[in-house]
Amino acid sequence: MGALLGKLKAHSALTWSILFVFVVASWPFVGFPLTDGDIAHWVGIAKEIRIHSNFLTSSQDQAHGPFLYWTSGILTHFRPQSLYFYNLSNLLCGVLGIIWIYYYAFRNWQDKTIASLAAVLASTSVVWLYLSRTPMYDWPAAIFFLGFCVHYVRYAKTERLVHLLIALGCVGIAGLSRFSISIGLSGLFILGTTISLRRSPFKMVRDGLLMVGTTIAVSAPWLVMQTKVHGPAFWDTFVYDNLGRYIKEPGNAPVYHDYYGFALYVIVGMIPHSFLLLASVFQKSFWRRIWSDREQWILVAAWLPCLAIFSFSGHVKLGRYIAYVFPMIFLFLSYNLVKFDLENPSFLRRASRMTAVVAGIMAILLAIVANNNPDAVQQSPLFVVSTIGLVMGTLITSWITIAKKPQILTQNPAVVLPIYAMIYGLFFSALAIEYPRAEFLKPVRRDLHNALQQTNHRP
Repeated sequence: MGALLGKLKAHSALTWSILFVFVVASWPFVGFPLTDGDIAHWVGIAKEIRIHSNFLTSSQDQAHGPFLYWTSGILTHFRPQSLYFYNLSNLLCGVLGIIWIYYYAFRNWQDKTIASLAAVLASTSVVWLYLSRTPMYDWPAAIFFLGFCVHYVRYAKTERLVHLLIALGCVGIAGLSRFSISIGLSGLFILGTTISLRRSPFKMVRDGLLMVGTTIAVSAPWLVMQTKVHGPAFWDTFVYDNLGRYIKEPGNAPVYHDYYGFALYVIVGMIPHSFLLLASVFQKSFWRRIWSDREQWILVAAWLPCLAIFSFSGHVKLGRYIAYVFPMIFLFLSYNLVKFDLENPSFLRRASRMTAVVAGIMAILLAIVANNNPDAVQQSPLFVVSTIGLVMGTLITSWITIAKKPQILTQNPAVVLPIYAMIYGLFFSALAIEYPRAEFLKPVRRDLHNALQQTNHRP
């Protein structure tokens, strides 16, 4: 016990970040609200699996992989009607992602400062908590893709077989959520790692074949049984969902050309830390130091391909589609902050100005939106006030840290976690209060209720 407590103390930023994500993403544990209408597409399948244990032959949602409703079907045995338990596997993925981020920095660079900062920045970002509270297919796939990247780099550097086996296991699980994306991004990461570490092309091809073969092998039992139950129609749906869907939405939906959309999602998702990234990027030395640092090539290979590929997709732009970008971009940001930026007074001034200006702009925009939508304000004034409090509270906290106490970011970043916990906790408390009565959430609640009330029959 003493040794365990010693390790927890030695890695206190990791310990507190894990606790922060688990508690804040769980809050409130009772009356947990689910706010994305697409969740209703698969909760009925999870219920079917819970009742019949037909893991391989159950219904399926647009031929997405079964990971989410398999795990939800298992976990909801404890509380069949609890929305919290339908989200629990997704939430645990968020916790696991913090562990892998910290592990990557600590093991690869022997740098607890970068590891601690990355864990705190990721855990307190809007996108990490949103994705950890919204159970959709992309977050588990993103986290296990992160696991693949973390352990594949360890394997490439140490040649220890255990890391290759863990990496292959991770990409196999990721493929159970997003099959083609997991294979594609993992293949590009193998290429990027090979170039960065100057590994042989033979090893790249061998590892790529192992990655593809493992992903297919892990999904094969489900694919075979789904074909047996649903026939050729399953494969038509599976192929379209894994390939054609990224070009455009089904039917007569338009092809979207807002190629800048996902870059904006990255900035919004990283709030309140977005302006640390922007201030870092808009420096003359930024691209030069990336070009000269092969460690950064590896990090870029883990997030830039996803952002670029999806940005040129004609598919509707939804933030969760690029969930794969965020884990490694927080490592990328923290690496640059600790190695180059936080000792630079001009960088700190630029970052604090950006944060303060955007906080002011956001206050004005939120006031305008509220003024232009008086009906929405009257229907849910508590939600409106709490949203303003969330955005302004996190941005102001970030500004104070950067402008007044920048040493916190390198010496003890976990000290800010209680402040962020209070801000997020108040917002999610207000959301839980408004959930039963907010007009904009009534369709979501109705669809979830209907899906959970339907009687499932064994196929």
